Amino acid sequence: MKKTFIFQWVALTLVIFLFQGCSGTVKNTTEARETERELVHRTIESPERAMRFISLLDQRDQLINNQIEAVNHYRQQMKNLNIDYTADRKSFEKAVAAFNKNRVQQQRLWVELIVAMKKETTAKEWKKITKFQLKHLNARELSYQQTVEGV
Repeated sequence: MKKTFIFQWVALTLVIFLFQGCSGTVKNTTEARETERELVHRTIESPERAMRFISLLDQRDQLINNQIEAVNHYRQQMKNLNIDYTADRKSFEKAVAAFNKNRVQQQRLWVELIVAMKKETTAKEWKKITKFQLKHLNARELSYQQTVEGV
């Protein structure tokens, strides 16, 4: 009886910490994005370039959301195929090929976005902004974190 109570207490504590951790992450991401925009306004000397860069950040955020949706869709599609006993190899290969095609297109968009961002900054400005981004807004980690939570 005592062991069961201890186990239940430990399990409940872990669940509470898990939910607190997940909710804090979204808040931190939102705060980091706001801080990033403030940093852009302080770092990029030209207000016009800063506004164009902010617009590119909005495109980046949309690209991240699109990637999250694509991964979630792919995961659900693979689950459905796996559940379907009659699904053949060709169905799986078709799903994988479609996902890979989308992934390659998304990567091309990332490269184009990075090039456009660099055109709006000096080398010194770029270094300061990307240092912040890599520390606080790693797009890959955000994407994978949200896909795990999403499905």
